[in-house]
Amino acid sequence: MFIDVGLDEDTWTQLRSVSVDPGSLATESDLDVVRKYLPNLGAEEEGAVAATMLKIGAEEPGSDDAELRLRPFDAQQLPEARGGFIANVDELVTSIDWALARDATHTDYIATGGLGPGSAGSASMGILLSKRVREPMPGAIQLWRLESGAECACQLDMVLMHEFGRCLALRWCPVSTAQAGCIGILAAIFGDGHLRVCAVPEPNAIRRRSGPVYAHWPQRGLADIRAPHGV
Repeated sequence: MFIDVGLDEDTWTQLRSVSVDPGSLATESDLDVVRKYLPNLGAEEEGAVAATMLKIGAEEPGSDDAELRLRPFDAQQLPEARGGFIANVDELVTSIDWALARDATHTDYIATGGLGPGSAGSASMGILLSKRVREPMPGAIQLWRLESGAECACQLDMVLMHEFGRCLALRWCPVSTAQAGCIGILAAIFGDGHLRVCAVPEPNAIRRRSGPVYAHWPQRGLADIRAPHGV
């Protein structure tokens, strides 16, 4: 999916003036409800889910294998020689997009969309994508916070839960809003055949406790368009 906002000045002005109402996102504090969308959340603490084993550098000639164990929704910094971070999103990822830091901040956000609960253990993404399930089913868009200042860090900071099926594609609008406290405008195509758009506030604007913010996709977003022949 590619978002082309064109070069029309009026269009850019309208996008920059989009107002973000943090109250439009209902936050969820009941972890039993959250586990409907993220079944393995906290399960590793009870020993029900094993950490994912990842081998880094195994296919590079002359490199030493490095093993990293990552629990669901955890991130870890890669060896210094490689740089960066690796995160376990606990599902097969179909789309990922980067929201660059605003102004002089050093905080970026990466949004990931995938095939939903249970897809991480599937052997073939092609088979899953061919099964166009259009009835409502739980899913979640994850927002990972990246700090690139003096102390680099990567962590899951916000989850947008929904009942729209698999997230087939997502993109941040290339034009950022002028309102403070807003990450940006996010568009996503879901398995139920709809393209939905919403303005995403910064997690701190709606955070009620420490840890990631779990929020429901707004009932009234900026747009909700159904493809006439599905997706």
